Formats: sequence, C-alpha cells, structure tokens
Amino acid sequence: KVSVWNNYVDTDRFAPQPGKSAGHTVGFVGRIARVKRIPDLIDIFRIVSSMDSKARMLIVGGDQFEGGSCSDTWMHEGAIVRSLVEEYNLDDKVEITGIVDDPENHIPRCDVVCLTSEFEGFPLSMLEAMSCGVPCVSVDVGNLRSLFDGKHGEIIDRDESPFWKEKFAQSILTSMKGGKSNRSRAEVEKRHSLKRFTDRAKEFISGHMESHVEVDLSDEVTVFVSTIGSPDFPYCLDHLEKQTAKTKVVVVE
Repeated sequence: KVSVWNNYVDTDRFAPQPGKSAGHTVGFVGRIARVKRIPDLIDIFRIVSSMDSKARMLIVGGDQFEGGSCSDTWMHEGAIVRSLVEEYNLDDKVEITGIVDDPENHIPRCDVVCLTSEFEGFPLSMLEAMSCGVPCVSVDVGNLRSLFDGKHGEIIDRDESPFWKEKFAQSILTSMKGGKSNRSRAEVEKRHSLKRFTDRAKEFISGHMESHVEVDLSDEVTVFVSTIGSPDFPYCLDHLEKQTAKTKVVVVE
C-alpha cells in the first residue's frame, strides 16, 4: 500500500504578525538556486515596480553555495540575481536576507509570496505563507492546484501565453490590494498542520502494528521521502512497487 502524505507546517511557529508588512512587499522564500528561476521573478518585480512606485521585494534565503564551494558547472546563482537587480536599477528596492534560521519572522513582512520554480513537489514556502495569512501567487508547478484549491492562491500558467510575466505581475498587484486573510491559514490548520501530520503518523504506526503480530523484514514499515514533482519520481515509485506486498510505504511530498 502506498500512502501519499503532504508536507506539513508548524502553525504555532508560522503565524500572522499583524502590522509587520508595509503593504507593498513582494516576497520569495527559499534557497537561491537555478531551479527556482529567481531571475524570472526579478523580471516580474520590475514590471510590478513600474506600476507601483512603493513596491519592494524581499528574498528570504541565500545562495545554495553560500558557505561552501561552487563547481565550474554551477555558477553562484546569487551573483546572477544580484547582477540582474543592479542592471534593472532595483538595488534600493530589493533586499536579500541571505540564509536565515527564522523565516517565520520574515514571511509576515511580505504582502504576497511568489514562486516561479522550474519544478516543485509540494512547496513548503507556500504552506508557510498561507499559515502566516499571506497571499500566494505561483506558476503552475507541483501540487499547488490541489493546495490552493481555486481559492487559496493564484496560479499562472507560463506555457499558456508569452505574456505570462505580465499576468503574474498583475496577480501580484491584485493580491497585495486584497490584503491578508485568515482563510488560508484555517485551511492549513485543518489539512496541513504539524498536529494533523503527527496524529496521522500515530494512526498509521498503530494500525500497522495491530495488523502484523509477527514482524520480520518483509513486514517492516518503509518510509520513503520524495518529491513527486521531481523527474526521478517515476523511477523511485517503480522501485517501491517491487517491495513485498506486506510492506507499507509512506510518500511524503
């Protein structure tokens, strides 16, 4: 049996902080890596900035090679992002925090959190933003259609139109004007909270132990953590299907 469990978020840690945002802040939360396509988001923010002179951008995260070495194949993505910010004369409007250990104190500074990744599974940054009551705008990636469910965030299909960045920018402006809401937080508390996840885990383990009086290697619980949005997932799933029928597998998106 394969059970798919979505990501969870600690809703006590990621909570609304009223009055912390300025009303015009576009946010990104995550590592600065090529797969995140942050240069696309800088392009989009440039459009937003041209339409809202008070707009600011907050990038919460650091270069994926920060504190380590970088191979010749992978240039420092952070340097590329900073170069683009300088080229567009956005230095005074874009803040890059670097790696932080308290994203819960930065997300509430944002009035909308965005995602332009090449691929994702079940993006934790979107869950964290929703838990903080911050609106979300993203490209159509990973399992976000299920998470947003048509009412908890805006999705832009970048394959639908060559003007997708303009549409994305407009959605950002609309979302910021709409303000923050506790509706999305309530959805996270109901379906994706840490408590919901741990309760389900306890039920799973309890049910497994009750159904197997004699436990051997073929009966063990196998926990497989993967990203369904990644290209190697079909291979991983094929491997899982070769396990003994008595083995239960948990896939955490």
